[in-house]
Amino acid sequence: PSPPADVVAIRCLGPFEISRAGRPLRKGWRSKSLELLAYLVAHPRGSSKDRIVEELWPEIDPHQGSELFYVATSSIRRRLRSGDDSGSYVDGSGRADEAGEAITKLREATRLYKGEFCSEHYYPWAEGVRERLRALFVRACARLADVLSDAGEHEEALSVLDRGIEADPVCEDLSRRAMALEASLGRRAAALARYRK
Repeated sequence: PSPPADVVAIRCLGPFEISRAGRPLRKGWRSKSLELLAYLVAHPRGSSKDRIVEELWPEIDPHQGSELFYVATSSIRRRLRSGDDSGSYVDGSGRADEAGEAITKLREATRLYKGEFCSEHYYPWAEGVRERLRALFVRACARLADVLSDAGEHEEALSVLDRGIEADPVCEDLSRRAMALEASLGRRAAALARYRK
């Protein structure tokens, strides 16, 4: 679903995308403002200003880093503020807040993962974020594949496992699940091919 027109949607799984009402808002951003925005999205529980300055401006005197921090935050506020300044800036879609079908939730969760966090940028602080989100995606793929397989949706289950394997090619758990599923469907040659790969 599309967010309301006055809400800024920020997507960091895969390329970093910022939009309002479906229109990109990337033009004219300073690189450190974008990095700070990505950092804040990656740390939804917050972080101290000193920690952020240390992570984003490690080579700079802390006092000067603080000034750059305030310049970057001011730039972000100015660019993301809607015309009515409603305070609704970020779309946090994808978080389940009520009970529902496991397949629907897991399909949506895996659909949202479009690759590494801010994949086109190298942010030293982001490597741990990337690993954590990749691991969550791989676990979601494993769970979705189990639920789909139990529901008789074997082809989709294999497709989901393949997406997880593509994200983490050395994940033995997903490969074992895919081989077991191929074997249970009587596809011995396909299971052996996976094993050899």
